[in-house]
Amino acid sequence: MSIANFETKLRAANTVYSSAFDALRGDYPGTYQLFSEDMQGIDGVSLNIGYTENLGVTRVLKAGESRQYDGLVARSTTYDLETIYRAHQLERKAVKYDPSGRVGKSVSQFASEQIEMVDRYIWAALKSNTVLGPDGVALISASHPTGEGTQSNTTATALGHSSYRAGKAAMRGFTRENGDALSMVPTHLFVPVTSEDVAKEVTGADKPVAVDNSGAESGTRIGVTTIKNVYQGDSTAIVTPLMAAGTWLLMDLSGSARPWAHGFGEKPTHNAPDAGSEALRNTDMLEYFLQGDICQGPANWQTIYGKIS
Repeated sequence: MSIANFETKLRAANTVYSSAFDALRGDYPGTYQLFSEDMQGIDGVSLNIGYTENLGVTRVLKAGESRQYDGLVARSTTYDLETIYRAHQLERKAVKYDPSGRVGKSVSQFASEQIEMVDRYIWAALKSNTVLGPDGVALISASHPTGEGTQSNTTATALGHSSYRAGKAAMRGFTRENGDALSMVPTHLFVPVTSEDVAKEVTGADKPVAVDNSGAESGTRIGVTTIKNVYQGDSTAIVTPLMAAGTWLLMDLSGSARPWAHGFGEKPTHNAPDAGSEALRNTDMLEYFLQGDICQGPANWQTIYGKIS
């Protein structure tokens, strides 16, 4: 088999690989685009995230009194640029002596899997809940500091009708640094695939309940009926395989603020080998990889609530 034939097959495999990424035009898909803001202000090799709030409250000015002036509070942190990549190797012989086209299929499968690279990377960091945000604590925490003390956006309770109601109430109770109500209104409920049925029940379906012989809701069941779910349509349920079983997250995505932030130094780009590549000469292997530079971390904890572990 001639080298020309090998080059033809290599070009064909590379075309399959490149086409999968070219179609994206640098916009890697995933649910992270819903809850993570793409920040453009990377300074060198880091991304600064922060906010400043006025601590002033409304007062009554009485005759002869001097005004009282309040200050500001500023919270910020910096996330360093990281290089992320996914790599794949093929034997030269697998390409050169491949009459069935399985090599092209292998390359195509690799490409399709790596399209979700950024989504998986961001979800992994969010789920670890170890990166400290602008206020000095993790995104999901019981000790977010404010001028009024601390606030919590975490729960240990599994998702259900009562915990969903409690989560909505907790978010509506979040306050600014000066104690003013933020009035957050959850718009999305993120759950793993194992909780899809519960998520759809609490956000949409009528609720089945057990009733006793008087018709009152009771654990001692005589019959079963349904009652209208008053929260139907309040939140959109998003099911993702990237969340762990038993976890759930409520988010208010109605405004510009997001619970997470990321910034690209360079969006992931694909690299395919040619017949004269160094790896091919030295190891007789064809190397494909996808690589990019990205910063990420918590942004606005007030827009999220839930059980992360």
